[in-house]
Amino acid sequence: MRRTAHEAQRLPSRTASTWRIACLIALASVCGAAAVTCLACHGPANVPVGSPAVHPPKLVGQRPEAIYLALLAYQSGARVSPIMGPFAASLSLQQMRDLGAYLAAEGPVRPPTPAESDSWTHEKVHRDCTSCHGETGMGEMWGMPVITGQHADYLIAALNAYRDGTRRDPTMGPIAKSLTRQELEQLAGYFSRQTHLRLTR
Repeated sequence: MRRTAHEAQRLPSRTASTWRIACLIALASVCGAAAVTCLACHGPANVPVGSPAVHPPKLVGQRPEAIYLALLAYQSGARVSPIMGPFAASLSLQQMRDLGAYLAAEGPVRPPTPAESDSWTHEKVHRDCTSCHGETGMGEMWGMPVITGQHADYLIAALNAYRDGTRRDPTMGPIAKSLTRQELEQLAGYFSRQTHLRLTR
């Protein structure tokens, strides 16, 4: 059916924003109960879990492929967690991709202005972190997890896991092992002071 010019002007335009909203609504319906399960820990409540208790990582604003790769690692056993392992084992590859897209929301945007830091942290970040994570933790590479504004205690736990071999990575392992506890806390504090990752959309 042909429309008059006047009728066409009254039709809602599909801007980039409305397309994103439509996609998120569609993903929410696809993810369903799985998304609700995720947000019970990674959403606004964000209660520390485990022993010692650590905040679950913020995921809104994360790269969707980083979430997908993390779920894949939990499913394969490359990463071990009594909470995430069983949950990831119940998901198909498509469900993991859908959850990554839904939880990440719009994903990374322009990096924020770097937070202030002491001279040691500034030098360490520029020497060992920027090639992958960038100055603020945003990074640019496919699959690189955003750590901009992540919980400090979660970052400390992750670095400790790389240091003791619980998490294995040929790049992060040697870097984490070279850090003292104080240095590790300084780096985690620096990246947690950035502004990006969040608990709600």
